[in-house]
Amino acid sequence: MQLWNVSQTAPQRVLRTDVGPCRSINFVPGMSKAVLAFLDGTVALYDASRWSFLWKTEGGHTETVFDCAFSTADADILATCSHDGTVRLWDVRTLKCVKILTGACSALYSLCWSPDGALLAASDALGRVHLYDSHRGLLTRSCQLHKPGYISCRVVWNPGAFGNRLASVSDDCTASVFSCDGVPLLTLTHPDAAKGAAWSPHMPGMLATGCGDGRIYLWDVDLPEASRLKKRLSGHTCAEPNCPKHECRVTCA
Repeated sequence: MQLWNVSQTAPQRVLRTDVGPCRSINFVPGMSKAVLAFLDGTVALYDASRWSFLWKTEGGHTETVFDCAFSTADADILATCSHDGTVRLWDVRTLKCVKILTGACSALYSLCWSPDGALLAASDALGRVHLYDSHRGLLTRSCQLHKPGYISCRVVWNPGAFGNRLASVSDDCTASVFSCDGVPLLTLTHPDAAKGAAWSPHMPGMLATGCGDGRIYLWDVDLPEASRLKKRLSGHTCAEPNCPKHECRVTCA
């Protein structure tokens, strides 16, 4: 940020911050104080007469937040993912962001924790799932599970004892089951966009998927391909045409 006297050809002072790019500056009428809005969501009050900040808020997501989930290992840690392509970890006791997980280059629509809380998975707008080390705050792997140009609408982690399987559903009409190492294990084909998914907490191989045809599909992924589809549940009268293309929830109790 540069402060100028309009009668001079050079700035009176150049202010550099550790917050990042500043998007807007507005002076309080009749005062030497200015409100600054930064790209990371931080808002600050700057006193130009003292050349110092009076206060700064904690930065946050800069675009729509699509999903959130509490850590499976620490009840005080909440993860959020956003259209800005980041995952943020928040300490709900202090209301502060404690980690920003970067590396994805498109919008993130859903996230989930591994059973032990060590890893996070987030699905994106380009048919990929990103895996993060939650302790180090690092992206460890990106997996292209669906056709490029299609959304990975939801990713869910199998809650089984080993916690080594995940599923991602997409508007390319498939559900992809893959390992926590990013290796695709099998593909489940649907007649329409697959938008929601949930693992059974009681049967480790049972996966429910929500489809754009208005039905719920129950799969046993531990069975051979010909017998994996166990049931089709009908009851919804139609698919919701106004529902965002990535938005659908299926829950197994």
